[in-house]
Amino acid sequence: MRLALSTTSAFTRIAPRFRSKPAQKLPQVTRATPRTFSTITMSADESEIRSQIKHLATYPSPDGTMPEWPEGCLIIRNSGNPITPAMIKQMMASEDITSSGELIEIKTLDVGTDMAYATTMQGAKFTYKGTPNDDVFVFTYVFKKLAGKWICVHGFRSEGRLPSADPPGPWP
Repeated sequence: MRLALSTTSAFTRIAPRFRSKPAQKLPQVTRATPRTFSTITMSADESEIRSQIKHLATYPSPDGTMPEWPEGCLIIRNSGNPITPAMIKQMMASEDITSSGELIEIKTLDVGTDMAYATTMQGAKFTYKGTPNDDVFVFTYVFKKLAGKWICVHGFRSEGRLPSADPPGPWP
């Protein structure tokens, strides 16, 4: 016995939901043009974010302390594993690790009304259980303006490379 599908079968009635829709043209993503900032032309928001980046990337501070990452911030390490501010604090307090970090350069910074992102080149020298490491890496920060203050809510660290290796790039 053969079954004939009528043109009004259930599949025909629901099939339009499964058909691919015509591609929508998305707006062109634009990137802020990297430019040299001076304290005269820099907005208060840009200045605040740059200051926070320098604070988070440069450690230990002159008084020997490690930076305090904002509670709720999630950092994704180059392994892909996330780490919280509490976990960073615990890790840096371990006798197994000594570490220092420096901000090499802010490559991109784009500040919106209540969200901003920045991409930096940073360096870190650390020793873990007696094994020295010297890395240059890219770090991406995402900031959100909450109650009038810029807070780092997300960070991502790329894999490190030796300082003698070609630097990350080219940059747009």
